[in-house]
Amino acid sequence: MEERGEIEEGDLIELDVRERKLNIIGIKGERRSPEEIDRILQNRKENWKPRSGKYQKGVLRLFREHVVSPMKGAYLDMD
Repeated sequence: MEERGEIEEGDLIELDVRERKLNIIGIKGERRSPEEIDRILQNRKENWKPRSGKYQKGVLRLFREHVVSPMKGAYLDMD
């Protein structure tokens, strides 16, 4: 799963297994209205920046950049 930064520590989450839904119902431990949550999540999305890779050189950097999902065979795609 790609990290996107929309859910943060302390967010209240409602999980509906039957409907296969995950809803954020609160921020920082406090319940909020859906409109407030939408506004906060939009702000988080706009301000999100991806982390730089842990490995900047060497074999592990090559692996990080070129590895293919295990579901597809876990090989290095060098194209």
